[in-house]
Amino acid sequence: MADLIQAHESNKATLQSVAQAVSPPTSPPPNPLLARGKLKKAPKPKQKSKKKDKELASTVQQVKQDELNVVSAGVGYSDAGVAGGEEADVLDLADQLLAQLDAGAGEELKPIEGLVPPTQPLHKSSSGSSTGSGGAREMLHEMKEGVNHLFHPNGEGSESPKDVEPKVSRQKARKLRKEQHYESVRKQAQEETAAENDRSVQDERDAIQAGCTKLRVRIKEINPDGHCLYSAIADQANLLGLSEYKETFASTRNHAADYLRSHPDDFMPFLTSDEDPEGIMSAGEYSRYCDTVAKTAEWGGEPEIRALAAHFAAPIHVLQAGTDILPFGEDAPPGRGPMLISYHRKMYGLGEHYNSLVPATHPSPAAAEA
Repeated sequence: MADLIQAHESNKATLQSVAQAVSPPTSPPPNPLLARGKLKKAPKPKQKSKKKDKELASTVQQVKQDELNVVSAGVGYSDAGVAGGEEADVLDLADQLLAQLDAGAGEELKPIEGLVPPTQPLHKSSSGSSTGSGGAREMLHEMKEGVNHLFHPNGEGSESPKDVEPKVSRQKARKLRKEQHYESVRKQAQEETAAENDRSVQDERDAIQAGCTKLRVRIKEINPDGHCLYSAIADQANLLGLSEYKETFASTRNHAADYLRSHPDDFMPFLTSDEDPEGIMSAGEYSRYCDTVAKTAEWGGEPEIRALAAHFAAPIHVLQAGTDILPFGEDAPPGRGPMLISYHRKMYGLGEHYNSLVPATHPSPAAAEA
């Protein structure tokens, strides 16, 4: 039994000396600046000898085999002075050293022939089972931790600095909570606005439908392409026979532009200048405005409705939600019109839109196709 204890102590001492001999590669120190501004070339770091690593690894492998033999033969030897659990620490330290020396040697080390596991289970004592050998076990534990720290300074295994989650400071945590609160409030406001828009769209649809029922008309959908006002009035002019030829959005655009050009005093005082929002349009701006009406897909509005009512010499009535019918061109001769169109502010995703209103008895496109 004394021989087993002596072999165990020898194994501990050998592993301690190997652990002290092993050190990780170090980076060269920064080049010091000399007084005259020149750089002194830093000495090259000493390269570790692969041969020495192999020799140390061979020593550790032999120690590991010796310790396994001690454990296999040492039934009850912990009662003779060796604290239970030290043999496991010795073997763990040997495995750590072998792993590092194996990597440093650049090739896989061949295991020692005859290396066999112990026939007796390793002693894993509880915290109260070590008697008098606590210092030795603490030394072995510190050596294992030291070797692990030398070769894995950022933690166990292959965890790199990028894998380590940085700690969040209290200030950043407060800022994050504040941002999350504001984001929650913003989303809630968006949801409320969307719900309110949905209700307002439905309210507008209901109001216009009620007006159509009162007038005994129905909505004839006009393509929302920027020409909707001119297309709606062209449809009404064709429906009522107000023109000798078939009107289109292009023709009604030209009619509106021509009337605006020939009656600047009737419209310029009501059109604000793009250059001076508090003033009215200049003659040059008004000329460009008329060209825009005739040649582009710019939306039309009240000036163009008034101009077209005057051109066709027929009133134009606009049905919209929230107000009564808006009449334009009431000074027209009796017996012409009125042309009926509807104005939608929210029902269409592209924005403001105009449709034509036709008699309820007028067949719809679907009915006509059937």
